[in-house]
Amino acid sequence: MIKRFLQDTIARELPSNPLICIQGPRYVGKTTLAKALTPQASYVSCRELQARRDATRDPEKFLNNLLSNFQGAIIDDIEYAPVLMEKLRNFVLPPGKHIIATTSLLSLEGKSIADHFGERVKLYTLWPLSIAEREQAQMLPASAEAAIMRGGFALGQRESDSASWHAQYVRTYCEQDVRAAKSLHNETIFYRFLQLCAQAMGQPVNYSALRRACDITIHTAKAWIELLEQTQFIFLLPPHAHAHGKRIIKSPKLYFVEPALACAVLQINSAEQLKQNQLYERILESFVISDFYKQAFGDGRKANLSFWKDKAGHEVECLIDKQTASRPVEITTDNQHVPVTFKKIVYWYKVSKPTLRDGVVVYAGDNDQEVADGSLVSWRSAKSLNEQS
Repeated sequence: MIKRFLQDTIARELPSNPLICIQGPRYVGKTTLAKALTPQASYVSCRELQARRDATRDPEKFLNNLLSNFQGAIIDDIEYAPVLMEKLRNFVLPPGKHIIATTSLLSLEGKSIADHFGERVKLYTLWPLSIAEREQAQMLPASAEAAIMRGGFALGQRESDSASWHAQYVRTYCEQDVRAAKSLHNETIFYRFLQLCAQAMGQPVNYSALRRACDITIHTAKAWIELLEQTQFIFLLPPHAHAHGKRIIKSPKLYFVEPALACAVLQINSAEQLKQNQLYERILESFVISDFYKQAFGDGRKANLSFWKDKAGHEVECLIDKQTASRPVEITTDNQHVPVTFKKIVYWYKVSKPTLRDGVVVYAGDNDQEVADGSLVSWRSAKSLNEQS
């Protein structure tokens, strides 16, 4: 088993928060993490029909039976038995016992998972392996493009053909997670929609363009983006809260939680193909920003990330928002582009007037260095940029 940083975070907090839920995409290792946290717990999967029937018939009896001879209980895929989420709002947990639930969704039936549970259940997010976790497990390839292609799923680390593994993941996702959604009426069109999302990675979401390209309604385009986000296939990076006197873009930017899946959708099958692809820089951008989220989630906290772009085209690809300031981050595939890239950060300094000029350009090379307007850091070093302060 690959040690997840979130394991230590939850282990520290479990005594004071005995009701928890781990959210994350399929195959990310939620069940493995839950069992590592509480190896002597009882286990049930709500995907099983009998478990759903028992839970629906008498949720309190169901929960008490799970805990009767064990210190804790693991309830996998709890979204298949929503009645249990509602029950945990007021369930009287016996002293010294705990319950760990897992779910692949961020929302259900128009309500967030947090709203279903209420305040009693502590939510944690688990995404694929971070750069630091892969490095610690000695599974991090030498180049950025190879690291992207290998992906962050623990199961995929052992596959000799990672491209085929991720392609199968996409097929399984479409056949199971997407097919179950009421908003899906044509799998072929949806897959085309997914390809367009991959091509638009790193750009503000343009529902009108997606609608026209797929010949669907605006309502369907929005529903499909929401589906991809709620199943944690993509994430939407919000615009920065402060305009700094400029007319800014207010639509969120679209990224893939696991960029290796974007490569699978785009039929990029090797690190060499990725390096030559015109979308390489955007895919690297998704890889780095996704890792910023993973750094925060591993600590059990919010990521506090945004971007800033004005109507004139000036942009900072990512801002790491702290309590008193925002750290600008740009991402490029080639250090030859660094002088031009730093001009974007210098413009941000001009409009935001920060007390500290701590901008960063992350690039696909290996060496870190301090420069006049900030820092140039390797993609490997990006693993520490959003550490808890």
